[in-house]
Formats: sequence, structure tokens, C-alpha cells
Amino acid sequence: IRDYFGPTVQTVADGLQRRGGASTLTEIIAYVRTHCQRIWNEERERLVTSLVHKERTSSAIPFSRNGSAKSNGNNSSGKHSGGGGSESGYKIHRAKGPEQAGYVVEAAPIRAALLTLVQHSMVKVEKAPDQTNKQKRKRSSSMITFQYTFLPDRARLLSRYTRYVEYARKALDEYAAAVVEELLTDGRMTAFGAIHNTVEFIVKAHESEEDEEEEEEEKAAEVKGQEKEGGKDDNASANDDNNVETSSKIDVGKIRRAVVESFVRLAQNGFVELAPPLLPEVQEEENELQDEASPKKQKTIKDEAGSEQQQQEQPCKATGGSNAEKQSSPQEIEILSQLDSLGFHKRFPKNGVWRVNVRMFHDHLRAFCIGRLVAERFGHKVHSAGSIVSAALKFTAHSEHVLNNDTIEDMGLFTPEDIVPYLPGTVREMFEKKQGGAVLNLSRALVQLTEFSWPTVVMEVEEAEGHARGGKFELATRQLVAHLRGRIRHQMVLDAHGEVAARICSILEEQGYQESDAIADSAMIPAKDVREVLHRLYREKCITLLNLQQSKQYNVHNAVYLWGVDMVRTAQTVSDNICTALINIRLRRQHEMDLGKDYIDRAKEAEGTDENVHELDQVNYGKFKQGL
Repeated sequence: IRDYFGPTVQTVADGLQRRGGASTLTEIIAYVRTHCQRIWNEERERLVTSLVHKERTSSAIPFSRNGSAKSNGNNSSGKHSGGGGSESGYKIHRAKGPEQAGYVVEAAPIRAALLTLVQHSMVKVEKAPDQTNKQKRKRSSSMITFQYTFLPDRARLLSRYTRYVEYARKALDEYAAAVVEELLTDGRMTAFGAIHNTVEFIVKAHESEEDEEEEEEEKAAEVKGQEKEGGKDDNASANDDNNVETSSKIDVGKIRRAVVESFVRLAQNGFVELAPPLLPEVQEEENELQDEASPKKQKTIKDEAGSEQQQQEQPCKATGGSNAEKQSSPQEIEILSQLDSLGFHKRFPKNGVWRVNVRMFHDHLRAFCIGRLVAERFGHKVHSAGSIVSAALKFTAHSEHVLNNDTIEDMGLFTPEDIVPYLPGTVREMFEKKQGGAVLNLSRALVQLTEFSWPTVVMEVEEAEGHARGGKFELATRQLVAHLRGRIRHQMVLDAHGEVAARICSILEEQGYQESDAIADSAMIPAKDVREVLHRLYREKCITLLNLQQSKQYNVHNAVYLWGVDMVRTAQTVSDNICTALINIRLRRQHEMDLGKDYIDRAKEAEGTDENVHELDQVNYGKFKQGL
């Protein structure tokens, strides 16, 4: 969160996560101030007062005759929100450190950070329990209290954003990747906003590339020093500039059309989805109140931060009224007309707000990983086994997110005919060229995959022989994911503790709880070495110890110690180690960037020239690059 949104948003996210559960804005501000606010005592009051006397000649604060600053009504006590000061009314920021480091006490940046988390769907907004009754809200004032809940599972997906962009580029095209990147950057946008910003970004990127090419050509012409040819080149370059200007205008239209088509493809394939309203219950109640109220009456909605928003309660149409059409820009009209020509608004609302469907991207990435696993395990026995499994998982994801097929009976089930469109082109052509056609050969391949049991790949729900559609199958997704996680755990233990430790963990997973001597016999390792490895694995929380007493009294000599592996605990240990490694890498990078801030600033100002002239400077610069 700090890398993507900055330290202020990180501070608010940490406050929400440490508080746990739902929190109101007042509680969030109070909690953040408790941890970020500087301790204020009489000594600090005296220092601030003396500072006022020293700077009264150059300060813009009006002073009274006795030398103290004149205080207004709000700052007379010196204890106001987000600031502090002496009794004379001198305002000073009371945070422990700068805002660049995440120390905030003002309400405005805290609220802005909270809105950023809401915009990116990392915080869930709900009404407070005392405001759920509709009649109570009508009787009481217009004050609405909201509660905010932090969603850590959604925040963990930030590190996968680059993978989503790369997959969109691989599955669709460059324009689709640019749209996905724009939506990930802004959180949620309208269709026009996403398309318009993407077109501007692409056009600026093309212009910067053309400028760089022109600079390189000019430098090459200067190096050659050919004056006569240079004059001809100048004329030619002038003509080229005119051609570029004329072609750039045409390219903008082409780029806009391509981006619109890519956005429609993303929506149809389920990679972007309509963002749900933040407060559906409040919106319904407001609509009901608008129907009951007069059209010209204005209603004021206040939140607990004290902000007011006046809304004129006039009936508005879903498609937008004449005022909206008058305010629409030519670009918006053109983009909306292109969307209408592609039939976009027949299926989706015109003023809908869109966001990236991270679950769809996750399902496709999981299909790719499991397909590689099946191809590695059984690809030599069944041709194109990995492509078949990936196509089945993609069909399941499409039916869930696009077709909204959430019925329990059909969830996860498919026929060979269903997954044919999701196969790669070469694999589909290969099955079609074989005798019997694509469906028959695909059904035979799926039947062969049902014969494997370690891990189980496919289960035959309806028998394929004599079936009208080639049978009905179901993927053993849980078994495949469990096998893949087991391989990851084994590799982690192997890298961290060696081959003997990995072998012991595999034996315990297969045979269950055992004593150290039995483990030594199974692993064919001396008992002394096995005990050392077991204690090291137990200290690292990779295995568990079961202590059994043979009598009612505790006796160390008569106890039986059994060693085992808890899959859940081991998986949690692996996840904690990965998170610890990521934190250490980020802290090290942040430390190195702080140390090399001078080098970075000098490199920006040097414009590509080598200014590390001194030998000691070169040595320090080399250490900085190595550490970074």
C-alpha cells in the first residue's frame, strides 16, 4: 500500500487493520492521532511562546501590545484538531514527524486516504447499526454514520497488478493492457473515463517515442557533420514532421477505435466488471425519499466529519437528460457512439462504473499454472493434457463471471463441446484433423485423464461412451491445488533446511506421526542427525510434536514423543516466510534509496553525463548500486 498510494494511506490502512472490525471516521482519526501525535507538555508550550516573541517582527500574525499574538475564537485554547499551539494562538503541526513518513494528525488527509482505499475496493462501507431502521432515519435528522472495514485479501492483490496487465497483453492486445492498467491505477471509472484516459496515455507515449527518435537522428547528423546532406535532411525532416502531424491525427482516431473495441472485449470476456454501489441500501432509501419529496426541495446530507452536500431532488432519467447531452464534449459523444455501434449499451448500462475483475484474472492465472502442472506430470501420456485442463478452467471461470451460472448442480461441470472454443488454435486444429472430429478426440483424452490418481485430474460424472455430447466431466481442482501447494512446501523446506529435512517432511506427510527412531529408519539417516534436523524443523514451525504420557503423572522418561506434519501450519509458515522476505526486501530498498538520494538527484540533474570524477565518489556510487 505504501508503494502504490504513499505513507499517509499506509498509516490509515494500518490503523484500520490494527483496530479490527468496523470503525467510524471519528474513531479512525482518533486512533491515528493517538499514534502519530506528538506529546505536548509545558516545556513545548514555553518553546513555542518564545518562538512567537522571536519571530513577531517577520511573522504575519497580528500581535497585541504586550507582544503576544492575538487569538481568535477557535484557536484560543491551543488544542484544536490536527494542530497545537501555545495560549497565544500560534498554530503548529503536532505530528511526530513529516507527512512524507506517514505522520498525519489533520482530518483532511486521513479522510482523503480513506476515500482512496474505498475507491480501490480495499475498504467496505456500511451504515452504522443504529441507522439501519428506515423509520428511525426519517424521524431523526439527516446525519448518517458510516462504518469502514479493511479488506486485507483485496489489498494483498496489489503485488499481482503487474501480472494482470501482462496477462491482458498476452490474452488480448496492447490496448487492453493499457485499459486494465488505467483501471487498476484509478480503482473504478466510467467507460468514457477509462477509454479517454487510456487514449491520452497512448498518444503521449507515441509522442515521447517520436521525440526521442528525432533527438537521436539530430545527434547522429551532428556527429557526421555533413553540412550539405544535413541541409537536405532538414528539408526532409520538415516534410516528415508535416506527415507525422497529419498521420498523428489519423492515428488518434484509430487508437480511440481500437481502445473502444478492446474495452468491449474486456467487458464481454469478464475481465472488467460493473463496480457494485458503495451503499445500495442508502441509495434505495434516498430514491424513496426523493419520490415522496417535492421536486424543488433540497436535502442536506451530513457525515460525521461535518461536510455537507446539497442535492436538488429532481427526477432524473437513467439515460441522462438534455443538460447532460449539452455538457458532453465531442470526444465523449464520439466514444459513446462507437460503444453504441458495437452494441455495448444494449448489454451494459450507459452510466455504469467499472473496475477490474481480479477474480477473473486470478482464475485465468490459476488455469495457466495448473495446466503447466498437468502437462509436466502427464503430458507424455496424454497429448496436450495441460491445454485441455487450462481450457476447462477458463470455461468454468467464464460461466461463473460472465454467464453468471452459479447453480450448485452445474458448477464446475463441462462437456468436451463446451471447452473446444477455449483451446489454443494449434491444439484445436490438431483435434479437428483427427478421425472423428474435435469432440470425440477430446472426449477420449478426458477419459484417459480420469485414469490418473496422483494427483487426480478429471472425474467422469456422466459416462462418455454413448453420451450425446461426449460425456460430462469435472476437474479435481482441490486435489490439483493441494498437490501444487505440496510441491511448493517441499521446495521451500529443501531450499531452507536441506535435502534431509525435505525427505523427513515427505515421510511424515505420507506415514503420519512417528518417533525419531522410526523416522531415522525410513529416511536411512543416523538417529543423531535425525534428532537435530527434527528439532530445527520444530523451531522453524515446519513440523509439530505430540507428547503422550503413559501415566497420569507427567514424567519425561516415560513419555512418548511423536513427530508429525500439520499441513495448515506448514502452509501458514511458508506464507509468513514469504511475507517476511517481501518486507525485508522493501525495507532494504527503501534504506538504500534514502542513502543514495544524493546520487539519484545528481544523476537527474547531470543529464546523462558522468560526474563521478573522484575515485572515492566512484567507490561510494558503486556500493550504492550494489546495495540497491
